[in-house]
Amino acid sequence: MTDTEFKICLAVRRYHTLGRILAATGYKSFDDLQDQFPYNALDFDGFDPTAETVISLTRRAEEEYSAHKRSSSKELRDWITLFIAIYGAVTATIGLVVR
Repeated sequence: MTDTEFKICLAVRRYHTLGRILAATGYKSFDDLQDQFPYNALDFDGFDPTAETVISLTRRAEEEYSAHKRSSSKELRDWITLFIAIYGAVTATIGLVVR
């Protein structure tokens, strides 16, 4: 999932209605949003989406969104762990030199 797709999915999960999603993402229509995905990722009830139409993610988009979110949090945990390890190594080296 690309960052653009992730941002659209995040807006869909947060705002739910098409008008608010379009305002948050900067796109002009439902078709513009849908064109950002290589597959049909957005779903709605009815035939013609209006500003008050509730938009949801398809099952495939929901799975990719969850996987992307998990991988992002794992990457953050990895960077934090690396920072703590480097800090510990530097602190231990300074402690040995000062001693």
